[in-house]
Amino acid sequence: EGESTEGESTEGESTEGESGVDEIAGELLDQFDTLDLDGDGTLSYQEVQSIMPDMTQELFAVLDTDSDNFLSQDELLAAIDAEDGGCGCCGRGCTPQEDVKRYLGDWLLIGLTLLALLAFAKIRKS
Repeated sequence: EGESTEGESTEGESTEGESGVDEIAGELLDQFDTLDLDGDGTLSYQEVQSIMPDMTQELFAVLDTDSDNFLSQDELLAAIDAEDGGCGCCGRGCTPQEDVKRYLGDWLLIGLTLLALLAFAKIRKS
């Protein structure tokens, strides 16, 4: 009694873990230009804390995938994409409709290439 098992949280502990990281990354992206006080294209821990005083160093490190102690827009986009189960292709989540459009174009190019190769092979035989 009073002890928590693995996976359960005790009173006062956050059950969020890393969920909500995409929301935090989205908020940081929305305010990126305002927060980037020195204009270097990255956000430092101090810059982030100006609007998110509860930001922990551990959460900042989760977002800082290249471990340079700064957050870039690419890192924030990747965090959103990872949390949303996105495809990773374009920095945002892909819907099934977007996947179909992208893959239809790819298959069209493959088909045209195969037709060109077949035509070339037929010409060589003649």
